[in-house]
Amino acid sequence: MSGAYATDYEKHLGLLRAHLSGDAGKPLPPSFVPPAGYWTSREKDAFFHALSVHSRLRPDLIAASVKSKNVLDVCAYIDALGDAAAARPLHASSFRSSLEGAMEVSDSWVHYEEEQASALKNLELEWEREAEEHRRSMSLVDRFQDGNAYWTWKEQQEGQWEKQDTLKQLTSTHLLLMDWQIRNPDRDPRGTEPIETEPSSAQPPTSRFHDALIDPALLALSASEPSLPLQYLLSQGHTIPDPGPSRTPEPSLNPDTLLHAVPSSPIPNGDQPPSDLSPKSRRRLAKRLHMRKKRAEAMGIEPIMTAAKIAPGRKKTRVRVPKPRAKKYKKHKFKTLDQERDDVAEGSQHDAEEESQLDGSREASPYSYNPGGVVRRQKILSAFKDVGIDGNMLTQSGFDIFNVSGIAKLMRLFHGAYTGPGERSIASSISFDTIKLLHGILLDFTSTAVHRAISMREQEIILKRSIKVWRLGNEDEITAGNVLDALQLHGLNSQSLLTDFPRVKADPPPEPSENDDRSEPRFEEDISMFPARLPIHRELAPLFVIPPRRPENTSLLPAETDADELLFELDDESKLDVMDRQLEAQYEKELWQASKAE
Repeated sequence: MSGAYATDYEKHLGLLRAHLSGDAGKPLPPSFVPPAGYWTSREKDAFFHALSVHSRLRPDLIAASVKSKNVLDVCAYIDALGDAAAARPLHASSFRSSLEGAMEVSDSWVHYEEEQASALKNLELEWEREAEEHRRSMSLVDRFQDGNAYWTWKEQQEGQWEKQDTLKQLTSTHLLLMDWQIRNPDRDPRGTEPIETEPSSAQPPTSRFHDALIDPALLALSASEPSLPLQYLLSQGHTIPDPGPSRTPEPSLNPDTLLHAVPSSPIPNGDQPPSDLSPKSRRRLAKRLHMRKKRAEAMGIEPIMTAAKIAPGRKKTRVRVPKPRAKKYKKHKFKTLDQERDDVAEGSQHDAEEESQLDGSREASPYSYNPGGVVRRQKILSAFKDVGIDGNMLTQSGFDIFNVSGIAKLMRLFHGAYTGPGERSIASSISFDTIKLLHGILLDFTSTAVHRAISMREQEIILKRSIKVWRLGNEDEITAGNVLDALQLHGLNSQSLLTDFPRVKADPPPEPSENDDRSEPRFEEDISMFPARLPIHRELAPLFVIPPRRPENTSLLPAETDADELLFELDDESKLDVMDRQLEAQYEKELWQASKAE
């Protein structure tokens, strides 16, 4: 990577940012434009920026961009600029020579720039990371103090920075897991807690959670001896089932109060079930713990009696299987007859011994299986939990207002659309700040649409209340037609996924519901009735267009051509072209000199 090229690239980026932000060059001085318009420097910068975007034909859009001027002020300013330009006419040749020409370089310089751009693409991320680290280190230096308050602030700030680094690049998998966390805020993202110690076969399995979470009748069925005393079961009004062939228990204990039973031994804080569980969730939890304990007792291991769900499946074990042939039976090339006779003689002496060894080695020798690794989703969830990203944090940030998984689907959709067959797939990601920007845009759009839908519903009720032909049902209800009109005020017409995204399959049409006939009658216009109908926002606020000023001579090509003037103009153009070629050669020479002077 050339240092001179990187410096020139950073300079170019600075000029581009200044141009986009309107900070390029010196600010224009304020001035008064008759009849009653005073333009400040900020208003002039906004005016010329909007003029380059919308052109002089749309003063209404320019006034909307300036915000502090109306259409009349903008038209007066445009007329003043036109009059000033007409007062200073320029000759075509002098005007042409005063403009800077576009530089054209050779193919060798284009190839050099392609190589530098490929290297620069990999360095941009590193530059951004170094700039971020420098900014963070300077913030620590500026606030350095001796005291506990500084170290507490530093620890909190480092945790916040770690969270920001985690949320810089979010793939579609990250977004799906974030949506899962929003929908399940109380679930443990890691799924299970590892068993700290393996119980020996001599020791009976002990529960880390109290048996009060399990139905006593189920405990009496699964255990040889009841885990709770018989007096406790009878005092709770529970009937001990008859150990007959049917084994049909008749419990009279309310399952909702099962988890509220006071245990005789303290329960760890991490194993406490949530206190706001519904009766259905409590019954599921009691059954889950009971079945988990039965499986653990059958396998002779310690049960994990926690309220959180664990990964399904048994612990995997592998069995060592001996090789089907002994080493001496392997084939060796280029053996002589004498060597083969010696091998047979040696083998006959140890047949009995090897047969006994083979019989012993054929017995299965199980050994503990260590899983190869954690899946990618579990790694992401663990990283989220380490930096404090959970469902509550995402909900407080306002991400529950829309479906985050929809962004993941759009990312995969566009990634597949822009990746052709046989091309190398490039991982696409999105930052948390971009999602926050989308969240702000969605809030602004939704709030404006809701306000307009409510206003249109109120106006509709005022207009239709005194007319008997309109049967207004619930006046407090906003109909789908009001929402559609509010969206059309934004310029949002009906769109089809099949038109915008051809790869998306069409959804089946919804089945008609019973409430469709009860909906409020609404007049729907046929397309053939108003073929040139404009959207609502165009009808309420029509375009304001200024026609361009026509010159006095409307003919682009004069009827008579002066040969002397034409030859003079062509000769002037050829001279300017020669000068441009010389400037291009000098410009490329300076580029090569600057690239080599490192």
